[in-house]
This record gives sequence, C-alpha cells and structure tokens, in this order.
Amino acid sequence: MLSLAEPNQLYQIFLSQGLGHGIGAGMIYVPSIAILAQYFRQRRAIVHPIILNNLLNGPLGFGNTIRANAELVSGFLLMSCLLMRTRLPPPTKVMSLLKALKKFSRDAAYIFAVAGFFQWMTNFCVGLYLPIFFVQLDSAAGGLDTTFSFYTLVILNASSFLGRLTPGLLIHKLDVGNMITGDCGCCTVMILAMMGIKTLPEFIVFGVLFGFFAGTYITMNGPLIAMLADDFSKLGAKMGVAFAFMGQSVLMGDDHESDTGNNQI
Repeated sequence: MLSLAEPNQLYQIFLSQGLGHGIGAGMIYVPSIAILAQYFRQRRAIVHPIILNNLLNGPLGFGNTIRANAELVSGFLLMSCLLMRTRLPPPTKVMSLLKALKKFSRDAAYIFAVAGFFQWMTNFCVGLYLPIFFVQLDSAAGGLDTTFSFYTLVILNASSFLGRLTPGLLIHKLDVGNMITGDCGCCTVMILAMMGIKTLPEFIVFGVLFGFFAGTYITMNGPLIAMLADDFSKLGAKMGVAFAFMGQSVLMGDDHESDTGNNQI
C-alpha cells in the first residue's frame, strides 16, 4: 500500500506505513518472541539497506522498489510462519485482558519492570534512533565521499546483527539485567560521541560500536520480560501487556525524534 502512496499525500503514508505496518508488526513481534521463550528456559536469550538504496536510486523508482521490498519481506515472513511451532499446548482456558491486568498488577517485580521500560524507552528512544536516522546524512554533510556515506548505515546494521547474536554467549555469566544496563550505558556514550565524529575512521568505529551495543540491547527486551513469567502459559499475555506499554513510550520517543529531525532539516 505504501508503494501506491501519491506525492505530498501524507495521510496515505500514515495509513499504510503508520497504522497498517504498525498493527501488523505488533501482532507478529510478540508471538515470535514468546515462541522462542517456550523452547529455552536458560538459554533464551545488512543487506536490506543496500538493496533499498540501490533500487530507490535506480530505474525502478519508488513504487516498484517498495513493491519489490514487500515481496522480499513477505517471502521471509511466510517461511517464518511455516517454521514456527509452539512447544507447549495452548491453554485450555484463555484469561481475559481485564483479569490478566488484575493478576499482573499484584506482581511487584513485573510492575516495576514495565514501569522502568516505559520510562526507559521514552527517553532512550529519543537517542537510540538518532544515529540510525542521521548517520548517513551526517557523514555526507561532514564532507565524506558519497559512496562511503551510502554504506555508513550498512556498517551499523551489520554490527547490530552481530550484537543480536552475542547475548546467547554471555548471558549466563553477566545476567540479563547487567547486560541491558551496560548496553544502554555504552549506547549513551556513543550517541554523545556522535556529535564530534568527522573523519572516515571515526564513522566506521562509531557504526561498529553503536550497532553492536544497540543490537544487544534490543535483543535483551524479550528475555527480561520472560524471566518474570513464573507460568509459561501466561508468557504471551505478560509480554503483550508489557510491550503494549513499551509501544506507547517508543511512540513518544520517536515523535520527539521526528521533531528533532525536522528541525535539523
């Protein structure tokens, strides 16, 4: 639907990319994490930008590029849907949302975790997406070669991929809470350092380090909530409620980020 959006028709982009994609991604994201958590009680814890940049600047144009991208993502999504299987049988009695909220409200650790995530994500996402949105623009504005500037986001994403794989190797020694706190601290330092980077080596080092720590942080969100589920049959509900609150905080963080980006432009 995004590929059919007409120029200067913001509401069409809002309906397709904002509402449509947001609702679909929200419905897919939490079940995917919950299924993984069912299989692992103790151990549960690049190319895309290149394709898009080349196709958007090539002969296909915006509409055909978005449609080709949608076909690629849909193919991978279909594979995931066919391969994913729950380990535990579905609960015989489904708890209503109201009862779930009442039950979870008596879990002090869960309440503090969700409240912490809400505040954390609101403030952290203001900075977390700054490099993702602007590293390519900043490198070009700083006078770097446009060919390299094109790949700054690719470097960041490649390092983020490695960062998402790392927690499985370290989580038993460092603990989920320690890792997510350390990752956020490192990301904060890197975001502040972004204001001073100007040369090619600096952008490469920044992309590698920030991508790695940001990827690790994002991976830790699901396992942290899964740790607080004493009953696996309620795991999906606990994750759904937690991510619903986190989604609101991310929305506020991204809205501030959008305002910052518009001011810079």
